[in-house]
Amino acid sequence: MRLTTASLVAIAFLLPVANAQEAAGKVQQAIEESANGKCSDVLSTLVKYACEQQATQMAATFKALGKLSSVTYRGIESTPMGKAEVYLATHQNGKMMWLVIVAPDGKLSTFWSPGATQ
Repeated sequence: MRLTTASLVAIAFLLPVANAQEAAGKVQQAIEESANGKCSDVLSTLVKYACEQQATQMAATFKALGKLSSVTYRGIESTPMGKAEVYLATHQNGKMMWLVIVAPDGKLSTFWSPGATQ
């Protein structure tokens, strides 16, 4: 099968949607492990380092939010670093929006939230 430029462009636009399901599981894993004071192996080296610096604060935030009940894909956001996926994490006592970029190695190279809402 010979792929044309138009075919390759169409495939490239489908990739973020296909990866969304993969990233949702990584977002859930990172949140659940952070709630237990651990920085997940799904995080890139730099993001994991930043997580370790904030582990106590993040564990307290997640404790106040309560049990994680769902992670829902909300769409794609353009950022200076490229396209990012947006997720809504719903907890027993509040919610957090997350902006995520998955690196080529499959790790989260961006894992950022503006904070919790009650």
